Amino acid sequence: MNQMQLNDPPAVGLSGNAATVQTTQQYKTYLMYQPPGSGSIWVVIEMLQWNWAGTAQQGSPWSVVTGSASYSAGTTANPIAGADCSGLACISLPTWTDYTSDPNRQ
Repeated sequence: MNQMQLNDPPAVGLSGNAATVQTTQQYKTYLMYQPPGSGSIWVVIEMLQWNWAGTAQQGSPWSVVTGSASYSAGTTANPIAGADCSGLACISLPTWTDYTSDPNRQ
């Protein structure tokens, strides 16, 4: 089986006067392909839904509250015959509300 490793970990800044910081974040990761040819568009091959959550408390240093950290990844969904399409052929393209071309952006 071919495997792909993605390295784009989410993060939450820990600063200020807060005693604790809590987060719950949900994501969709898309594997996409752009066929050759003028005017071709990116198409979705697979999509993975995943989430993470946790609570940190201020100290020296900050620490994760025991039992608060969680991560889960759902099953991959093929957009041609996935949950979004009820088993029917369809087009499912992602929509982004924020993006960057700078990999060092915080």
